[in-house]
Amino acid sequence: MIGKRKAREEIANLAEQLREARRRRKVALREAKERCRAERIAARERARSIKDAFSARAELEAEKKYEADLCRIERADRRRRNEAPRVTRIERQAESARLELA
Repeated sequence: MIGKRKAREEIANLAEQLREARRRRKVALREAKERCRAERIAARERARSIKDAFSARAELEAEKKYEADLCRIERADRRRRNEAPRVTRIERQAESARLELA
């Protein structure tokens, strides 16, 4: 009897150890999945911030290029206006009068 009881207790003890080992394994897997997920999310956020930095830099360069183009166009317009003499009101009236007579 004592041998059977001891064997039963041993079997119960081993079954409890097995349940505890399964529980620890399940918890460890869950924690590993959560850590992996958190690392993936952090990596994704780092990638987004890098992408945002690159796009912000590209946007700034495009804005600077646009402003430089505007300045170049305005300089060319000023130069063109200064090259041609301004027509006075009297000259415009004289031109209109000539066109009316023709």
